[in-house]
Amino acid sequence: MARMHWTECFPVAMLAQVRGVPTPLRHTSERPATQGSEGMNMKAARLQHRLMAILAADAAGYSRLMAIDERRTLAALDAARGVFCDATRTHGGRVVDTAGDSVLAVFGTAAGAVDAALAVQQQVAAGCTDSSEDRRLLFRIGIHLSDLLEKPDGTVYGNGVNVAARLQALALPGEISVSAAAQGALGHRLDIHFEDLGWHGIKNISEPIHAFALRPGRPRLKLADFSFDPNNGTLRGADGCVISMDSEANAVLLQLAARPGRPVTKEELLEALWPDRSVADDALARAVGDAREALGAAGFDVLKTLPGQGYMLFAGPESAPAGPMAAPARLPAPPAQLFGRASDLAAVGALLSQHRLVTIVGAGGVGKTAVALATAHARHTALRDGVAWVELAPLDDATLLPSTIAAALGLPFGGADPLPGLLSALAPLQCVIVLDNAEHLIDAVARLAVAIVGAARQVRLLVTSQAPLKVESERVCRLGGLALPLPGDNAADARHAPAIAMFIDHARATDERFEIADVDLGMVAGICARLDAMPLAIRLAASRVTMFGLRGLEARLAQRFAILAGSQRETPARQQTLRAALDWSVGLLSTTEARIFRMLGIFVGGFTLETAQAVCAETPDTELLVLDTVQSLTERSLVQCDARDPPRWRLPESAREYAIEMLDAAGEHSKVARAHAFALAIAFERAEPMQASMSDADWLAMWAPELDNLRAALDWSIAHEASLAVRLVGSATALFSMLALSQELRRRAWALEAASEHVDPWVAGRYWFARAHLQLSFGDDVMHQCAARAESIFRELGEDLWLYQALCLRAMASSDSLDAVDALIHEIDAIERHGWPARWKLPRFLLGFGVATKRRRHDDALDAAERGLQLARSCGAMAWAGHFMNQVAVAQIGLRRYGDALRTCGEGLSEADIQSPGAIVVLNGTMANCLLKLGRNPEARQALMRLFELCRSIEWRSFEYFSHVYYTLAFSERRFEAAALLLGYATAAQNRSWRGFDLVAYRNRHRVQLAKWLDAGRIEILFEQGALLAPEEVCALTLQETRRMP
Repeated sequence: MARMHWTECFPVAMLAQVRGVPTPLRHTSERPATQGSEGMNMKAARLQHRLMAILAADAAGYSRLMAIDERRTLAALDAARGVFCDATRTHGGRVVDTAGDSVLAVFGTAAGAVDAALAVQQQVAAGCTDSSEDRRLLFRIGIHLSDLLEKPDGTVYGNGVNVAARLQALALPGEISVSAAAQGALGHRLDIHFEDLGWHGIKNISEPIHAFALRPGRPRLKLADFSFDPNNGTLRGADGCVISMDSEANAVLLQLAARPGRPVTKEELLEALWPDRSVADDALARAVGDAREALGAAGFDVLKTLPGQGYMLFAGPESAPAGPMAAPARLPAPPAQLFGRASDLAAVGALLSQHRLVTIVGAGGVGKTAVALATAHARHTALRDGVAWVELAPLDDATLLPSTIAAALGLPFGGADPLPGLLSALAPLQCVIVLDNAEHLIDAVARLAVAIVGAARQVRLLVTSQAPLKVESERVCRLGGLALPLPGDNAADARHAPAIAMFIDHARATDERFEIADVDLGMVAGICARLDAMPLAIRLAASRVTMFGLRGLEARLAQRFAILAGSQRETPARQQTLRAALDWSVGLLSTTEARIFRMLGIFVGGFTLETAQAVCAETPDTELLVLDTVQSLTERSLVQCDARDPPRWRLPESAREYAIEMLDAAGEHSKVARAHAFALAIAFERAEPMQASMSDADWLAMWAPELDNLRAALDWSIAHEASLAVRLVGSATALFSMLALSQELRRRAWALEAASEHVDPWVAGRYWFARAHLQLSFGDDVMHQCAARAESIFRELGEDLWLYQALCLRAMASSDSLDAVDALIHEIDAIERHGWPARWKLPRFLLGFGVATKRRRHDDALDAAERGLQLARSCGAMAWAGHFMNQVAVAQIGLRRYGDALRTCGEGLSEADIQSPGAIVVLNGTMANCLLKLGRNPEARQALMRLFELCRSIEWRSFEYFSHVYYTLAFSERRFEAAALLLGYATAAQNRSWRGFDLVAYRNRHRVQLAKWLDAGRIEILFEQGALLAPEEVCALTLQETRRMP
């Protein structure tokens, strides 16, 4: 039948994927009216652009029915027109035209048009029940959503009318066809579903339309070779016959079919099947088993148990989409250059070849997207259906995941639940789907991934996320920071280290004149290390070099969040600044996760689970919550875990700075810092007794990583709670001493003397013992006074073990006669108990060596040193063993067994177990002394160079002990003024250090020798000046470096 004016073409851009209907826009001319154009402008002003849903209907077989029975057909047509008018009005539309056997209506929403069409088809069909099938007047209906031109008389124009008419022609009699635009605007509806009719061309319109048949009710599901109708619960086999099952098994299928591809928990099924009565524990298991039995061999493949989640039905619509997959969305451009990711790319590629779900996990800004993009480009031609890229960061509604993926692949989607349609459409495909930035939709992505992996055997998923999906089939590739130069790398190798290479490349991108001198490569490496070698942070830092310079940039890293901002317009907003990246990551945390994250920022250099619990657990009941949260933060890459056993955790430096800001903003910094200091005090009070049953190596492996935490706890408590600082000094001494950092802790301890008067006596005793112990190799008077204070306290407390230790230190430091020292030794021996740990008896042998040496009984000294060495080795106290080896060598020198002494020093320095810096210093010094006695000066100089270098790193510990060696080298090389200065220094050092030889006679003897070359007045001046020398000046004089003489 001829069509009227409503099918005429007026070019209007069609709108696809419209959700909701905006307020109509009135189209008017922007040019001011002129006399010649006034009529045209008035006419145009009466036209309006409006977004409308167009319903086009046509009676099927109208001419044939008219030829059979005109009266009956016209009556049926009039009745149908009435139904159209009533339904259109009811659902917010209006009939535009009813030419011939056609109806054209428009609606404000696609939902209104669909509801009207469903009502019309239902009523028209009900009115035909008394007619035979070949005499029924049924209608085809097409619905489209488009922008139209509307005249004041209500007529409409535009391509949308043609599209609706073409859709109507695609529909079967009594059915409805809709466009993709209308389908997308309907949202999720449970009362309808769609079947894909494919793409169809339209005359005078260049682009084809994607059409769908709209069906009432939910679609039948394909379960392997079975068909299940969720509207009535009917299960049919491949032959179409109904499969019988009991009511509970049928109810299980109905519940799971309501959410195909999604987990349904056991509790949800129990509530749905038996809402008002209790049942046996195995009732649900039996019902699920019966449902699987009805599905035959495919039962376990179709109805799966998900541990910890419930059950899932793997199903798709019975009707597969027509035709092959449309071209997927174009991949973003490949990354311009990837630094240091060759091994990561190989690992991701290998995982993706062997597994169907791979997640690239890492902190924000580590480069997950770049690695995924490079992987995608490498594979897009290797697969029949290519690679689809789905950017999830802008998506904040998890329910839109299926339709978003479908759109990226050019697949149909829509209806009440697009997931079954997506799974069905994916089933025949061979492709990789990349889901980028999934962390904010992690649970929904995990469920969808399980469904896709189960339903589409040739589809592989590559996900990027700050946390893993934690599903059974997942394989994780975790990205870390870029590699930094290795210790000892030359300049060329350092420049090729990925972090350095990336920094240089991005700095040159900002300013092509940028160059880095070889001497500055270490500074660049330090900057990158402080930024955790994260690509985003390196890129942002490099962009600031031209503004601040390298040194200025390094100095400003403490304000990293203020200065590290980018300006690349194509970069997502969350990666424009370092703060924005962390805002995104931390913004995904729960309230509890955010609280514990900011509290973990108080740790410096990492933490153990025990210390994290001690600081973050508000009550003993929440300790397990802290463990779970640390694991969650680790999975989200906000906390890093090393490979030690037991493992140790740390916040990356930028994340820690961010956490500290959060602590300050919450007003919790002081409270958390106090908890941190208490946790460290308790931990090290527990650590010290552990030395009795552990080797030095094992003990240091466990506790040395806490050094920075100890320092932070000491600094805070000294400033805010001195009594806590006193407690920390007492418990931390063992670690600082074993690391040859006694001088550092001494400086902190000196300021706490007054506070020690107001603490528990036990804490005060430990503090004074620590003060004495820290003076070893530094000064006998202070050591003696501190040991005496400790002795007094422990004697009053009846603490024999600690009294024993304090007496040993007091005797070592004593300037009394040797008879008085013998009396102390007698008391020490009387206190000693057989069952004490061997380690606590070692100071007695050190004391025995010292007393024998002062008496020049070198055989007795050698015996004491050898027994001490044997005992130290037996209990794994290798730092003590190193010192005892040095004492063996000193005794051998006293016995003039220089060759034995040299061998002893060499053996001590070559023993891998002796890791103590203090022991290495004294062994080098004694070796230098022995070499000088053997006349091997060049080798002695090398040994002293090693000694000086190590002394610099441990604040000159034991440096004064070898002052006589420095003089000996200078004198033997006939550098007499330098020798006089060094002899003056050695004399002053003797007054500060109890350990040196008796240098009074030694000095007088050499004064006579120096008098042969220098006059007496000059010697006295040089002695006075030498007593004031600083360690570095002593090093220069000893090794004959240039020094301006006074």
